Amino acid sequence: MGTWVSSTPSPSEGASSGQGQQGDVVLWQLVAWLLGIIGALIAYVAGPKEDPRVRHWIRMSVAFFIVAVVALVVSIVIGFIPVIGFLVTILIDLGLLAIWVLGIIKIVQGELWKPPIVSRIAEAINI
Repeated sequence: MGTWVSSTPSPSEGASSGQGQQGDVVLWQLVAWLLGIIGALIAYVAGPKEDPRVRHWIRMSVAFFIVAVVALVVSIVIGFIPVIGFLVTILIDLGLLAIWVLGIIKIVQGELWKPPIVSRIAEAINI
């Protein structure tokens, strides 16, 4: 999907239309993604979960949390191997950080990005 093109609402439109709604949707997407599982819960309970973009990022956030927990367990187990364990742990952490930062960028750009591995898990989440 492309970037959003917004227009400035006229005073007669009020704050509840135009950029206001669009900005709210972006904010809820960021809450869901930036704050991890807690943000996903907040966005699900208090946000506009009927919006497909918010729902998408709630699912991605929950799936990313699952992937991060599995990566943590793998890092702990592999971490006992000298040098190699440390290097693999660093690579796993950098990969997770890259996915998280790219998610932020994609939300700001208005894209419904499907991160590798995470999106496969997210498809099984019915929100």
